[in-house]
Amino acid sequence: MGYLLKISYMPNKIKIFFGFLTLIALFSVYSVFNSLSNKASSVAVIGLQTPLPNPDTDSDHDGLSNRDEAIWNTDPFNPDTDGDGYKDGEEVASGHDPLKPGPNDLLPQNGSNVNITDQVSTLMVSGFYAGAIDNSNPDKSNQALTDIGDSAMFDSAKALDLNNIQIAKTITSSNTKDDQEKYVNALGLIIQEELWAPLINEPQVVAQKFTKFKTNDKQLLTDSQIYFNTKAVNYKNILNEVTALPVPPSWTDVHQQIIDDLRQLIISHQALAQTDSDPIKGAAALSNLISLYQNVRPILTTIVQRIKENNLKPPDGALWNLIVSLTNG
Repeated sequence: MGYLLKISYMPNKIKIFFGFLTLIALFSVYSVFNSLSNKASSVAVIGLQTPLPNPDTDSDHDGLSNRDEAIWNTDPFNPDTDGDGYKDGEEVASGHDPLKPGPNDLLPQNGSNVNITDQVSTLMVSGFYAGAIDNSNPDKSNQALTDIGDSAMFDSAKALDLNNIQIAKTITSSNTKDDQEKYVNALGLIIQEELWAPLINEPQVVAQKFTKFKTNDKQLLTDSQIYFNTKAVNYKNILNEVTALPVPPSWTDVHQQIIDDLRQLIISHQALAQTDSDPIKGAAALSNLISLYQNVRPILTTIVQRIKENNLKPPDGALWNLIVSLTNG
């Protein structure tokens, strides 16, 4: 009853504001990198001579595809890897570790655990009963709404702060050509195999998954939660690979930018997985992802330019040649 009361008194101004924020985010996600995704669509078949098994098949019918099982390191032929009575997909969707039996198996969540939507609703109700939100006094009401909006934005920024993700200390190598090429090739391999295709295809998928939080279809909702939680774990695995690379001093700025972007990807996807219970935080995370997607071309351009400036051997692979052509365009 208390929750329904809070929602019923949430002023339309705040609803419209966050609805507008979400619409802008969805439009931007659909449009950003459109030209890149069109050009990169043929990359998936490079070097394939025979069809491979579909990684999106769910062999054990637990809600996780074979691809997702590989990310979580769960058994693709056992629907309940940890044997605690819950399917792996159910655990991932609800924020539990599918490798650790319950009840103490909650996945660690980075950032603020405060439910921003509930907090805003509480502030709305408090303001209403305290008289701060009063249609008879527009100036006072507008100031109260502004303060509540500012509080929501501050809490969202705090929840998505990249410093919430702790990383290992950077390993430094040298600026010799050999060490630079080792770093560039290792980084290039990660970009080609683990980052390029997902980041090109992801904007449209993220928008589609986000809209499913507004449906009453439980299966669609679960699918979105699994998607975002799995993406967060995948980016965490990639972050661990990147932080383990020995970094030449002249590449420290590039390395740090990639690490920061990965940390933001992790936090944003974790927040998006909670959209059903905290839509304001989810909308803020969606907006945050837009700027990250827009950062991909600049950082790739910097890497390509740095390789040329230092006369380094570029990473091998047809996909890297495509990256070079796109960043030179």
